Amino acid sequence: MGPVNHRRTALALGVVLSVVTAERAGGSFEWPMVAGMMAGSLMGARAPDILEIPMLTHAGRISVIPHRTWTHWWVPWMALSILLSTLMQTAHFALWLNAVIVGFVAASLLHLCMDLFSPTGIPLVVPTANYRAHLPGYQTGNASETVFALVVCLVFLGLAAFLWGNHGLWMMAWAHA
Repeated sequence: MGPVNHRRTALALGVVLSVVTAERAGGSFEWPMVAGMMAGSLMGARAPDILEIPMLTHAGRISVIPHRTWTHWWVPWMALSILLSTLMQTAHFALWLNAVIVGFVAASLLHLCMDLFSPTGIPLVVPTANYRAHLPGYQTGNASETVFALVVCLVFLGLAAFLWGNHGLWMMAWAHA
């Protein structure tokens, strides 16, 4: 998936995360939290590609870490998620910084999920193996990619609207679970 569509889907995810955060805070938006969530989502949207350390040469784009290997493997991202979650609970960061971290990790994982639906897929078992898992979804660089991304955005925005519109119902269910 291209950079623009990764950013689009990450921003829509940031909206859902902001609504969930607002609900957990008693139904009011804390604007530093929303800004942190959106900023983190934007930073995480392209993180797996940027961490490859891409360089443009006369031969085209090359990366220090080959594309869709280590940076597109789910294991380091889940480990980072667990590590940061533990750190956030013990270090008591400012709430807006927690939001940046959550947005970054969630958008990075979303990046992997979105690339799973491309023809080249992502590594599931071994990051350097020739085999990559993929699900049917879109053709990279094609209009189907944009349509796929916009459908994902609409699902996220619809979910955010549903959660916000029915905030009392699902928060009571969450509180009693």
